[in-house]
Amino acid sequence: MDGLTPRGVQGELYVLNIALTEPRREVAIRRDDTASRLSYTASVSFLLFDRATQRTVFGGSSVSETTYEVSNSEFATLSSQASARDRALQEVSADIRQQIASFFAGKTRYEPARAR
Repeated sequence: MDGLTPRGVQGELYVLNIALTEPRREVAIRRDDTASRLSYTASVSFLLFDRATQRTVFGGSSVSETTYEVSNSEFATLSSQASARDRALQEVSADIRQQIASFFAGKTRYEPARAR
């Protein structure tokens, strides 16, 4: 939220709800059948609610995928994994900020999904 309100919150008009999934999968395998590289995906869907009306005014989604090295050192692997997660979440965060900015600039319309 700091990227959306860099000067701090001055009476919240909207609430942003985010749902995050973080699947991982093997993308490179060593000869001994252990993973040498893993893929990390940050998949986010979000809804922006108007606090006064309690209605959804905008929603969207964003996905970012990156990879990281699996090492014999647990510390190195955890550090690599944390760095990959940080990169993916930064990318998703920037994309969500851009989508919301476009919405408020009037460049994007929101049409909620309809039940079938």
